[in-house]
Amino acid sequence: MVTNDVAEIDTIGSIVTCVRHGLGISVVPHVALEEPEGQDLRRLPFGEPQVTRQIAIVERTLSPRDEIIARLHEVPAQLSGPHGVSRTGPGQPTV
Repeated sequence: MVTNDVAEIDTIGSIVTCVRHGLGISVVPHVALEEPEGQDLRRLPFGEPQVTRQIAIVERTLSPRDEIIARLHEVPAQLSGPHGVSRTGPGQPTV
């Protein structure tokens, strides 16, 4: 298969906008289509079980923003269900 590449786009929002306007197709994270604006687009999974990827928060061991980072970590960790990783202290994630 040969593609006809005419642009390189760096942001997921811009990619979704281009697809919505008929300017091709793309691979984006599922979360990019959870807004109401994504309801007019078709999502096609890659297989069973779904393809997944691991993400992480990178931070300095001693950070003055430790409390904010802990809160930022909490939401995706909870949403990950049994796969979420708890955070036990500054720079000390439990694996």
